[in-house]
Amino acid sequence: MNYPKSRYLRLCLALGIAESLLGGCASAPYVEPKDGPTARLKVEVMTAGRWRESTFVQTFEHSENCRGVRNLLKNSPSGQVRIGAASPISLQFIHIEQAPFPLLATRSCRVIVTFEPKPSGNYAVEAIGAGEGCAMSIRDLDANRAEVSVRRREFVDIVSGGGNLCR
Repeated sequence: MNYPKSRYLRLCLALGIAESLLGGCASAPYVEPKDGPTARLKVEVMTAGRWRESTFVQTFEHSENCRGVRNLLKNSPSGQVRIGAASPISLQFIHIEQAPFPLLATRSCRVIVTFEPKPSGNYAVEAIGAGEGCAMSIRDLDANRAEVSVRRREFVDIVSGGGNLCR
């Protein structure tokens, strides 16, 4: 490609920023458990509905250290899956709002929580994304949408986290 030097540098910078923001977004799809106790998880995503935004609701193959990202929902306002209920599960919500013009500031936010679903339980994940920030809560649908106790997790980049995405 024959880009002018400044345009090439901006392209490289944009690609680098996109890679760091989307770390884990290009992940394998989630596969529902085939055996053992399960619970139902309804996912509800609410955003400002702006042009060029992306949302991801994900879980991890290894929930305690957030390794092995699996997409539950990508760029969709709702969905439903079965999750394992034998141990805690970590969920991650990422919202990315791209500027309407290339190479302008992109805003993003990320929330990671861990909770322990009860066997045969019914839960709703409420994920809210806006350029200013993200919020995520888990509701117990069997208990009148009561908020479920969660452990908020801190995101760490994969290099400084030694391969882990949270602590």
